[in-house]
Amino acid sequence: FPGSWGNQNEKYVRWWFRHVISFFTGWNIILISYGSAATLKDYIDTAEAKLRGVPDGAFAICYSAGSQTARGVAAKRPNLFKKVALISGLERFGIRMLVLLHSLLIVFKPLWRVLKGHDLMLDTPDQLVALMMNGTSNDGDSSFKRQLMGAMHAEPCKAVKQLALPPLRLWQQPFPCPVMAIVPENDFFVSGAAYTGEDVQIVRTAGDHSLICPDNFQRVRPTLERIMTWFDQS
Repeated sequence: FPGSWGNQNEKYVRWWFRHVISFFTGWNIILISYGSAATLKDYIDTAEAKLRGVPDGAFAICYSAGSQTARGVAAKRPNLFKKVALISGLERFGIRMLVLLHSLLIVFKPLWRVLKGHDLMLDTPDQLVALMMNGTSNDGDSSFKRQLMGAMHAEPCKAVKQLALPPLRLWQQPFPCPVMAIVPENDFFVSGAAYTGEDVQIVRTAGDHSLICPDNFQRVRPTLERIMTWFDQS
């Protein structure tokens, strides 16, 4: 389940999850994309339709806002997931208010455009580095930042509001199955996440919000090994 800015079609999702795909060799992987869906409900309905033929007892890996979509699917099919792994996954209510306020200092103009009805898209690489890499160039090579910018599309404003604005954001029901939440210590969006109300094992690790897709596969390998070992313990 992909997060924001990289979920419209399989090409985007495949890039964001390229390390997951290469690591989980031999698994029957289904990539979820939302096409032209514009709201969180649309995301959930689209994902549910794509998974209609999948039997109960599946495993899910969710990135960032993808956790909200997966929760919505699980609410409709409580037995679908045996275990769910979150990588930088949002909590049930979406983005914390303090995170939203802090983001105004970084991406004020893009967020202002959202309030006026425009889709959310970052304007500069500096904004990308501030949000995804906690203000540092962790990957050193600027080519990674160019790749990241190229793998991002505008996120529908309605979905953004439902994830971030308190009067409009949609609370999701808790996952009805065990959850492993990988929380990077320098993650702008979820560094303090607690996942209240869920049967969750929180694993705090080094990294930031780009942990799922670093240029160097070795940075995410320990996380994927931990997730696979946990899945295999079922």
